[in-house]
Parts: sequence; structure tokens; C-alpha cells
Amino acid sequence: MAKIDRTEIETMLQEIEELLSMRQGFAATYRKWRPEAIERVRTACGDACAEEFERKGPNEIPINRQHRVHVYRQTLTAQSRYLTGLLENDSAGE
Repeated sequence: MAKIDRTEIETMLQEIEELLSMRQGFAATYRKWRPEAIERVRTACGDACAEEFERKGPNEIPINRQHRVHVYRQTLTAQSRYLTGLLENDSAGE
């Protein structure tokens, strides 16, 4: 695996925690954050990681607003686990 930018990944994990703790404005903030996050993952650890990061979470079509927020939160949780795994693998490889 290529060298990853640990600082950027740790910053993104912090942002994910902040997003998950939001009540008001979560959906709009998430939709703005998501495309930027994918590009930041691409910069931090490469195209393969960015593609895998983007695929994380449920692949279902939300049926209403509440369900959409639930799917977004599940996706963020899965992406957080993925980034944490990258950091752990990087630590083990050092």
C-alpha cells in the first residue's frame, strides 16, 4: 500500500465525528462535504482508496427525508471505519 497522509485522514475522521453529532443542517452539510472528502481521500492515499471510500455504506434509494438522513449517517459510519482501518494498517506496516 502506498504511503498515506495520516494528518489528512485524522482530520477527516474528526470531521465525520462532527457531522454525526449534528442535528440541524446535517443533510445539507453532508452533501457539501462528501465530494470534497472523496477528493481529499484521493489526495491522501490514492485512487483505489478513494473509490473504496466512495462505495462504503448502504446502496439503497431513500424513500423519504428521514430515511435519507439515516442512509447518510450509515454511510459516514462505514467511511469512518474504513479510514480508521487505513490508519491501523499504516501503523502496522511501519
